[in-house]
Amino acid sequence: MLSLLPGCEQDGGALRVAFTTTAGNADRAFVEPPDSLVMLLGHPPHGLAYPVTATVSDEGDIYVADFGHVVVRRFGPAGDFVRDYGAGQGEGPGEFQALVDVDVDEIGRVAGLDPLLSRVVVFDAMGGVVETITIPVPAYRFVRMANGDRVFVLAYADGSKVADVYEAATGDYRHSFHLPDREATGITVSGDRYVFMADTLVSVWEHRRSRE
Repeated sequence: MLSLLPGCEQDGGALRVAFTTTAGNADRAFVEPPDSLVMLLGHPPHGLAYPVTATVSDEGDIYVADFGHVVVRRFGPAGDFVRDYGAGQGEGPGEFQALVDVDVDEIGRVAGLDPLLSRVVVFDAMGGVVETITIPVPAYRFVRMANGDRVFVLAYADGSKVADVYEAATGDYRHSFHLPDREATGITVSGDRYVFMADTLVSVWEHRRSRE
């Protein structure tokens, strides 16, 4: 089941809902941010033109919605390029006019959201089109309904970007952390990995020094 709505990034696939961010550093409890850069995705020959969001499969593969190339670009858990999903820009089967969100299900089907064509295109794990879903309302984010315990909201605090973390079930504020990638425009969290979208690269971070 897909839910089409605006919203913020979450951990574990829970419904993306609207949360009121805290106002200023005085209201925030800061914790240590992810401190170790694991990999950078988007270098040639499999570069990214404008990664807007990403999702991570249960196996650790990272699927990036590349607005610039209008394809979903898949990378393995170690950062190796696997394949693209989408036939480029257009209105035909498997094509996008714009690509703003991506999701992957438990059997590897990949879904891309196109707000200009008002549809979601679903691909099988090998990149073949299996379904095109026409949507009746403008949408720029979507998500499969599943369980998750945290919601991550990108915000500003005294001129710098931070992530505010909330309880998904109640909306209660938990803590904040400064972004290790100051240029980040998006965040996806999967387990102990934090994936940030910025410009033409996607960076993947973990907490390591705090575990030593």
